Parts: sequence; structure tokens; C-alpha cells
Amino acid sequence: MPKATLTISGDRAEPRVYEIQGDTVIGRSARADIQIEGDLVSRQHGRFSFHDGMWHFEDLGSRNGSLLNNERVTSADLRSGDVVMIGYGKITFEEVVHTGSSLLAVSIIESDADFAGATVADDPEEQTGATVALSYRDLILVNQRMNTVSRISQKLATILDRDELLGEVIDTLFQLFDQIDRAAVVLRDEMNTFHVVATRQKGAATATLSVMRISTSLTQFVKREGKAVLSADTAHDDRFSGRESIVGSTGRSIMCAPLLAKGDFLGVIYLDTESLTRPFTHNDLNLLQGIAGPMAIFVKNSELVSRI
Repeated sequence: MPKATLTISGDRAEPRVYEIQGDTVIGRSARADIQIEGDLVSRQHGRFSFHDGMWHFEDLGSRNGSLLNNERVTSADLRSGDVVMIGYGKITFEEVVHTGSSLLAVSIIESDADFAGATVADDPEEQTGATVALSYRDLILVNQRMNTVSRISQKLATILDRDELLGEVIDTLFQLFDQIDRAAVVLRDEMNTFHVVATRQKGAATATLSVMRISTSLTQFVKREGKAVLSADTAHDDRFSGRESIVGSTGRSIMCAPLLAKGDFLGVIYLDTESLTRPFTHNDLNLLQGIAGPMAIFVKNSELVSRI
């Protein structure tokens, strides 16, 4: 059964964190699985549950209702970073990504595809600075992502063991981009050979082997440009002609970003989706570009420490 964490603040002096698994009722009653204080909280106010491959929140007919990301809801699907308000209690939901062994194979394959016209991340110096109108939900999402990046960056800066660091990097990616199905970190060694050093796929391992193939032309393009690259749909992307040999037999959305530390190219971060229900966007690409730099520095520091 998948796990998740609930960080509760606002109803007491100190915040607290609970790990949940399966149905979890939250409310004012001592019979609730998790107690939350306040006159606006019903005895059994709401329930967190996992079914149909997703986490959900349901208001159990409470007197004062529940808010999800500042919108009143009776039931809704949950994503990492969502905030549920019950009375004065703020509940931040985070899905615990499966970290056990999974049947995910990653290979680096030769390819001569031309990525000259690829969608790449914006240059900060090229941005006009014009104000863009965002919806209230967009603003909430931006704020949640900024808080997540800040919180995890502080944590990554304290980790000196490379393997542990890479695991946290993968965790970070799954928290920031909830449409990710698979992720890999590929690093270059002193002989200029690429090695897959960390992988993850969403959910528990299945009986079917999942294969992620990363083309050398893509990694070389990312290295040369020094920017993250996006394909919203590989099935209709001419650069992935003959895609069976590169990304598999079905269309996907992919992103690939360089790990650059003071001009030193360490490798790439590669993300993809299993379907096109929620493809990566240009905003996702810019966010990945923005966090790849600090991650590269943390990886570089951990390698220096290991050598010492």
C-alpha cells in the first residue's frame, strides 16, 4: 500500500508530521485516526484514502466544510504539495514515492537525431520581465513549488554521500513534477562514458519490465546547448522518427536537463511520462532548468568529498 505524509500546522503551537497508509480519518474526536483541534472542526471531519491508483480527500459532511488549495471541496484527487484546510488547521499532503526495487531498465543508445529545433528552456537574460496574468490556482502552484525547492535545497546541501544525495534528487523531482512516471540521473565519468546512477518509476514494481532508452544525440545536444530540452509528444516529434529504438513504442512527454557545475558538464537528468494525459509544459521545462544547476553543485560537492 502506498504511503503519504500529512504535515499539520496552525491548530497547535508546533507543527507535526504523520505518515499515513490507507484510509485515515481526521477530526476533533478521539476516535479519529488523527486529531486536529478547533471549534470549526467536526468530530470526524474528513478522510484521506488511496484507491484507483491515486490519493483522495473526502469531506465527511462536516459542519464548516473543507478547503483544498483555498477552494471548497467535498471530494478531490490529491497531488504532492496540495494543502487541505480544516478549520484553522493547515494540512500539507506529500505522497511518499516508492523507493524499493522496480523493474525499470535504462540504456544509453546511439542516435543521430537532429535536435537543433528543440524546445529549450528560456535564458534568464532573454526574458522581457513583462508581467504575465496568472490565475489564483497558478499562483498557489508557483508558491508551492518555490517552497518545495527552498526546503529541499536546504536538505540537499547537508548530504555528502553521493548515493543518498542522488536518491533525494530523484525524490525532489517526483515532488515537483507529479506527472512524472519515470526518472533517471545519468553521469559522465573521466573516460567520457555515460552511466545511469539513479532511477525511479512511479508506484510499486510491476510484473512488466519498463524500459527507458536515452539517445546519445539528445544528451550531446543538452551538453552543447547547456539547456534543458522538452518534447511534449514524442509520437509526433520528427526528432524521434524511428522512436521505437529511442523512447519505446508509444508517445511520451520527456524532459532532459544538463547537470552543470561551474561550466563542468556532469551528466543529465531525464524524465518521462507513460502517457500524454498530462504532458510536460514549457513552465515545467524552465523549472527543471532552474533546479538542475543547484543539484549539479550538490552532486559535484559529494564527489569531491568522496575523493577526499
